[in-house]
Amino acid sequence: MVAHNAAGSDSLTKQVYVSSPTAQYVGGLTEGFETATETSLTPFYATFDTANWIVSNLTGNTTEWTVNTYAAYTGTHSLVMNAYAGTLFKINTPTDFGVGDVDEFMTPSMDLSSDGTAYLSFRYSYATQAYDTANIYEFLTIYYSLDCGANWNTNNPIAKLSGTNLVTAGTVAGNFVPGSQALWRTMNYTLPSYVKTSNVRFKWSFTAGGVGSSAYSNNMFLDDISIGETPLVPMGIEENQLALNSLKVFPNPASESATITYHMSSNQNVDLSVYDMLGNKVMNLVSQYQTEGDYSLNIGKQNLSAGLYFIRLSLDNKASILKKFILMN
Repeated sequence: MVAHNAAGSDSLTKQVYVSSPTAQYVGGLTEGFETATETSLTPFYATFDTANWIVSNLTGNTTEWTVNTYAAYTGTHSLVMNAYAGTLFKINTPTDFGVGDVDEFMTPSMDLSSDGTAYLSFRYSYATQAYDTANIYEFLTIYYSLDCGANWNTNNPIAKLSGTNLVTAGTVAGNFVPGSQALWRTMNYTLPSYVKTSNVRFKWSFTAGGVGSSAYSNNMFLDDISIGETPLVPMGIEENQLALNSLKVFPNPASESATITYHMSSNQNVDLSVYDMLGNKVMNLVSQYQTEGDYSLNIGKQNLSAGLYFIRLSLDNKASILKKFILMN
């Protein structure tokens, strides 16, 4: 649309999606993005089936969902949201505190009305740049539409991953690229009966965190989308995630000392270290090969001065997780 007056003219472009009464797929679908081809304009990035899949860059900047050929859980292709570059391209007026750029992609429409138990599954990998977990503002939300995308159920999404629940690869200060399956997480959601209609779409929406100097987002990778009667199989890698999730620090805050516990579900090389608020390693607690089992150790004022710290558990130099630890005076 172009508007004219005595002072000149200006234009405004709006994206409009036209819904169809007929679903594009009968039953579910699987997509690993392996048929995408690289483009000469942007090496390492590629287009995918835009006739049926819709990509929406809501702020019109240079960060958006696209296909890459340098990191994947299976095969050689996956989707990536290049949010590490978002420190340069965040919007200047966030709609909520700590909220920046919003990017989305939508599946084709599906007829799931004849399916039995149906699942929405995918794999993803994400690292934050934040050392303080309170600064993880970004989140990934999955919505559904029962009218082919004309309206989205924003009040009751399929899932919303935020904070430490979003992070699979710990803190990475640089441009994050997952180099191992251990840095990915497999998600399976059972679809409620009211979603299994004759014309349903799903939408992944990534909201980057922070604006300018408060932006701590990093790149989000997503692969192996599957919607249908068969959930994704974790392929055994989730044993690492179970070990990472078992890390506990208590009491927290601690007045004199705290206990750190974790469970190893398999034999691996373990690194357990303490970091200060600036990300500097101040103490290494464990650096050795450990067998399956439960582990416990104490840390207190005889080891550290009072302050705020992070405990980081890393397995085989690949997967890691942070826990905030406060040692009181």
